Amino acid sequence: MSIKLILLQSGDQVIADAREVISEEKVVAYLFKKPHKVSINKPFLVSESDASDSEGKVQITLSPWILLSADEEIAVPTNYVVTIVDPMESLKEMYFSKTHESTSSPIISEEEMNKLRGKIDLNNLDLQKLAEIYSPEELEALKEMYLGKNNGSNS
Repeated sequence: MSIKLILLQSGDQVIADAREVISEEKVVAYLFKKPHKVSINKPFLVSESDASDSEGKVQITLSPWILLSADEEIAVPTNYVVTIVDPMESLKEMYFSKTHESTSSPIISEEEMNKLRGKIDLNNLDLQKLAEIYSPEELEALKEMYLGKNNGSNS
Protein backbone atom coordinates (compact mmCIF):
# COMPACT_ATOMS: atom_id res chain seq x y z
CA MET A 1 0.00 0.00 0.00
CA SER A 2 0.98 3.62 0.35
CA ILE A 3 -0.60 6.73 1.87
CA LYS A 4 -4.14 5.70 2.72
CA LEU A 5 -7.13 7.00 4.64
CA ILE A 6 -8.34 4.35 7.07
CA LEU A 7 -11.69 4.21 8.86
CA LEU A 8 -11.38 2.32 12.15
CA GLN A 9 -14.10 0.62 14.20
CA SER A 10 -13.73 3.39 16.78
CA GLY A 11 -14.91 5.86 14.13
CA ASP A 12 -11.47 7.47 13.90
CA GLN A 13 -10.24 8.38 10.45
CA VAL A 14 -6.49 7.86 10.24
CA ILE A 15 -4.12 8.75 7.43
CA ALA A 16 -0.86 6.82 7.25
CA ASP A 17 1.61 5.03 5.07
CA ALA A 18 -0.19 1.69 5.43
CA ARG A 19 1.31 -1.69 4.64
CA GLU A 20 -0.16 -5.18 4.91
CA VAL A 21 1.31 -7.64 7.41
CA ILE A 22 1.01 -11.09 5.85
CA SER A 23 1.31 -14.43 7.63
CA GLU A 24 0.73 -17.74 5.86
CA GLU A 25 -0.53 -15.92 2.75
CA LYS A 26 -3.20 -14.08 4.75
CA VAL A 27 -3.35 -10.41 5.79
CA VAL A 28 -3.33 -10.49 9.59
CA ALA A 29 -2.69 -6.82 10.35
CA TYR A 30 -1.80 -3.45 8.89
CA LEU A 31 1.34 -1.55 9.75
CA PHE A 32 0.65 2.19 9.96
CA LYS A 33 3.74 4.35 9.57
CA LYS A 34 3.39 7.86 11.07
CA PRO A 35 -0.39 7.54 11.56
CA HIS A 36 -2.29 10.79 12.06
CA LYS A 37 -5.88 11.22 13.14
CA VAL A 38 -7.95 13.30 10.74
CA SER A 39 -10.28 15.66 12.59
CA ILE A 40 -12.93 17.47 10.61
CA ASN A 41 -14.21 20.71 12.08
CA LYS A 42 -17.19 22.44 10.51
CA PRO A 43 -18.73 25.59 11.98
CA PHE A 44 -22.12 24.80 13.49
CA LEU A 45 -23.48 28.36 13.65
CA VAL A 46 -23.31 30.23 10.40
CA SER A 47 -25.08 33.49 9.64
CA GLU A 48 -26.86 33.93 6.29
CA SER A 49 -24.12 36.23 5.04
CA ASP A 50 -21.48 33.62 5.92
CA ALA A 51 -23.47 30.73 4.46
CA SER A 52 -22.50 31.40 0.87
CA ASP A 53 -18.80 31.68 1.80
CA SER A 54 -18.53 28.67 4.08
CA GLU A 55 -20.97 26.25 2.47
CA GLY A 56 -19.32 22.91 1.91
CA LYS A 57 -16.03 24.01 3.49
CA VAL A 58 -14.51 22.20 6.43
CA GLN A 59 -11.39 22.68 8.47
CA ILE A 60 -9.16 19.63 8.76
CA THR A 61 -6.66 19.04 11.55
CA LEU A 62 -4.03 16.31 11.61
CA SER A 63 -2.58 15.12 14.90
CA PRO A 64 -0.59 12.01 15.80
CA TRP A 65 -3.06 9.14 16.15
CA ILE A 66 -1.69 7.97 19.51
CA LEU A 67 -0.58 11.32 20.81
CA LEU A 68 1.82 10.23 23.56
CA SER A 69 3.52 7.39 21.69
CA ALA A 70 7.11 7.69 20.46
CA ASP A 71 6.52 4.81 18.01
CA GLU A 72 6.39 5.78 14.35
CA GLU A 73 5.02 2.39 13.24
CA ILE A 74 1.94 0.82 14.81
CA ALA A 75 0.48 -2.59 13.97
CA VAL A 76 -3.31 -2.70 13.82
CA PRO A 77 -5.29 -5.97 13.58
CA THR A 78 -7.40 -6.33 10.43
CA ASN A 79 -10.62 -6.74 12.45
CA TYR A 80 -10.17 -3.18 13.82
CA VAL A 81 -10.14 -1.71 10.30
CA VAL A 82 -13.49 -0.98 8.65
CA THR A 83 -12.18 0.21 5.28
CA ILE A 84 -9.14 1.65 3.54
CA VAL A 85 -9.43 4.23 0.76
CA ASP A 86 -7.28 6.66 -1.18
CA PRO A 87 -7.32 10.13 0.41
CA MET A 88 -8.10 13.27 -1.54
CA GLU A 89 -4.96 14.77 -3.04
CA SER A 90 -5.17 17.86 -0.80
CA LEU A 91 -5.32 15.67 2.33
CA LYS A 92 -2.40 13.58 1.09
CA GLU A 93 -0.34 16.74 0.54
CA MET A 94 -1.27 18.04 3.99
CA TYR A 95 -0.21 14.73 5.57
CA PHE A 96 3.04 14.63 3.62
CA SER A 97 3.87 18.19 4.63
CA LYS A 98 3.05 17.51 8.30
CA THR A 99 4.97 14.25 8.58
CA HIS A 100 8.07 15.44 6.73
CA GLU A 101 8.55 18.80 8.46
CA SER A 102 9.61 17.08 11.66
CA THR A 103 11.62 14.28 10.10
CA SER A 104 14.88 13.97 12.00
CA SER A 105 16.66 11.76 9.49
CA PRO A 106 16.95 12.96 5.89
CA ILE A 107 15.41 10.94 3.08
CA ILE A 108 18.69 11.13 1.16
CA SER A 109 21.98 10.81 2.99
CA GLU A 110 24.56 13.58 2.70
CA GLU A 111 26.86 11.22 0.77
CA GLU A 112 24.10 10.40 -1.73
CA MET A 113 23.29 14.09 -2.06
CA ASN A 114 26.92 14.89 -2.90
CA LYS A 115 26.92 12.18 -5.57
CA LEU A 116 23.70 13.60 -7.03
CA ARG A 117 25.15 17.11 -7.03
CA GLY A 118 28.03 15.84 -9.14
CA LYS A 119 25.71 14.24 -11.70
CA ILE A 120 22.84 16.72 -12.03
CA ASP A 121 22.37 20.45 -11.52
CA LEU A 122 20.35 20.83 -8.33
CA ASN A 123 20.92 24.59 -8.07
CA ASN A 124 22.35 24.13 -4.57
CA LEU A 125 19.12 22.68 -3.19
CA ASP A 126 19.47 21.26 0.29
CA LEU A 127 17.93 18.01 1.53
CA GLN A 128 14.87 19.72 3.01
CA LYS A 129 14.11 21.45 -0.29
CA LEU A 130 14.36 18.11 -2.14
CA ALA A 131 11.95 16.56 0.37
CA GLU A 132 9.50 19.42 -0.27
CA ILE A 133 9.74 19.03 -4.05
CA TYR A 134 9.74 15.25 -4.44
CA SER A 135 7.73 12.46 -2.85
CA PRO A 136 9.70 9.61 -1.23
CA GLU A 137 8.96 7.46 -4.28
CA GLU A 138 10.25 10.16 -6.63
CA LEU A 139 13.39 10.58 -4.53
CA GLU A 140 14.03 6.84 -4.69
CA ALA A 141 13.56 6.93 -8.48
CA LEU A 142 15.95 9.88 -8.70
CA LYS A 143 18.54 8.02 -6.65
CA GLU A 144 18.18 4.91 -8.82
CA MET A 145 18.33 6.96 -12.03
CA TYR A 146 21.47 8.85 -11.11
CA LEU A 147 23.20 6.53 -8.66
CA GLY A 148 22.18 3.12 -10.01
CA LYS A 149 20.17 0.39 -8.36
CA ASN A 150 22.77 0.01 -5.59
CA ASN A 151 22.63 3.75 -4.81
CA GLY A 152 25.99 4.48 -6.27
CA SER A 153 27.97 1.70 -4.61
CA ASN A 154 28.63 -0.03 -7.95
CA SER A 155 30.72 2.84 -9.41
